[in-house]
Amino acid sequence: MLSRTAAVLAAAVALTACTEDPESIGDPIAVESAVDSGRAGQPVLRVGAVIDQNSPSIERDTRLLDRVREAASLIDGGHDLQLEVATIDEADDIPGALDLLTELGVTVLLTTCDTASVPLIAEASAERSLLTVTGCATLPHPDVPRSPLFADLANLDHVHEAMSTWARQEDFSAAATVSSDLLRDVAEVCGDFEESFVRRGGSIISSTTFTGILDPVADVSTEVSAPATDADVLAVCALPGTIGPLISELRASGLDQPIVVPWFADDEDWGELDDVHLVATASRHGDDPDQLVDAFVGDGASDDAIVLDTVATLTLAADATGSVGSQRLNDALLDVEFPAPSGPLEIDSDTRKTRGRTYRLIDIDDGEERFARSIVVN
Repeated sequence: MLSRTAAVLAAAVALTACTEDPESIGDPIAVESAVDSGRAGQPVLRVGAVIDQNSPSIERDTRLLDRVREAASLIDGGHDLQLEVATIDEADDIPGALDLLTELGVTVLLTTCDTASVPLIAEASAERSLLTVTGCATLPHPDVPRSPLFADLANLDHVHEAMSTWARQEDFSAAATVSSDLLRDVAEVCGDFEESFVRRGGSIISSTTFTGILDPVADVSTEVSAPATDADVLAVCALPGTIGPLISELRASGLDQPIVVPWFADDEDWGELDDVHLVATASRHGDDPDQLVDAFVGDGASDDAIVLDTVATLTLAADATGSVGSQRLNDALLDVEFPAPSGPLEIDSDTRKTRGRTYRLIDIDDGEERFARSIVVN
């Protein structure tokens, strides 16, 4: 573990590099000075993050934090949200890093995309009574310890509800599902879609699972095609690199029904596929219905909208309560609807997850993607 002196010096360098105004930090352990200074005289909401530079997700983590800073510069609120980042080399460095962030006035800990370190960081954050919020939509979703000071702002567990809502709005009554079980979280989306579709009055006529890259898509298509022939709609759950070729094989086998797919398929190259419908967190094709979301996401990742919503929600909570304290921010977040940029968000006090989200339906025809409409999940 880092010695106290070494940790202070390391954090001073790391945090200075990640703060827009290095002079506002002063002495790295002068908490009062750090908390009281902000741009244009605004009170400061200091959000901390711990990034493991040896993590396989380091590039995605770094990009996430860059996007947080960009979002903070776009959100106009009464509080200036400022990101402080501590860099570690191993898990043993986590307690020292969090102690230093706390000394710098951090009251909110934002998790990154590193599924290995996130549970450890969240646990150490809870021990220090910091409000912990998730910042990255990851697969597999890490098992984060739920504490009385926790909010899953990156929750997309309800995407299946948006998928089934769209299917029933289209008057489809019979569905078939095809899902990869290589990752439990991926397979669960189609499993939850089945439950949701039936609850809305539909029926499931076939359900097929396969093990990702271990099962050739042609073999999967053969297994699916006969039972799914009479389905009005197909739900397909698999990761990019697999889902596109699989859908191509399903089309080649004669299944020409509309196909609905979840948000994590958004990076797929759809070739010349038709009648595919992606349920995503934002449109990255220059046609998102919210101008701020459209400008922020650009042609990047659609789940960047989560970052924008998270920054806006934390800022709104601070403005509503007039405090940056962990407990008061936590209380302000729960069971209150916030006008987040992508659509209203509410955190359920029991599950500590977003109760709903406004998804975007992206229609894909001849490989071209375009925004179709919004789907609100309550």
